[in-house]
Amino acid sequence: MTKSIKEKIIDIFTASKLGTFAKVFIGITILLLPLSLLEYCGLGILKYHMKLLPKESFYWLFSSIAQSMAAMFGIGGLFAAHIYQRADTKIRAAFDEAKKAYGVTEFSTHSDDAFLKELSESVDNPKDPVWDSQLELEDCKIARDNIVGRKAFKSLISVVFKDVTIIMTLVIVLSLVALPFSNVLAELTYGNIFTLFLILLVIMSTTRMIRFVLGAVLV
Repeated sequence: MTKSIKEKIIDIFTASKLGTFAKVFIGITILLLPLSLLEYCGLGILKYHMKLLPKESFYWLFSSIAQSMAAMFGIGGLFAAHIYQRADTKIRAAFDEAKKAYGVTEFSTHSDDAFLKELSESVDNPKDPVWDSQLELEDCKIARDNIVGRKAFKSLISVVFKDVTIIMTLVIVLSLVALPFSNVLAELTYGNIFTLFLILLVIMSTTRMIRFVLGAVLV
């Protein structure tokens, strides 16, 4: 079955979550730091000497990564707050629409859960005498599904942004930890491999942040 544009956007948004590959990749990147220490102490396993960048470039690279990721983290946080607020607004509108379709006005804004429970019980029982017509029942089903979908998407926003936050925070921390030892890491094979993996983590985290922002804004 062909997916709708909205479903494809949600798939892009959900792809920002940390999968198994991303977790393994992060674990390897972290492991490369103690391996660099072992190599510095003369206990390295690799005999091949890798030279990724000129020695003086490592300090500026780690510094630039930390600063750029921190800036992107701040921008992403602003977008997340806006997206979360917009999700609340859409949920509120969905509840108002459902109450209008259900013909109920006495529910206050503090009893949305009670209203949703009653609405769900009614639409799941088509023989309920409350329904005057099949059209009214279908309208309320659509309204109920809209509420459930909006609430689920709001929860998904929190989960996805938490995963994006974890990977970006990790990149910032790793770059700051490596910064004082940049000259040493530049001379080590594991240090160069760590730097390469850190650059790939920057690309990964940036891509996930862009997916998060685009997916949440477009849905």
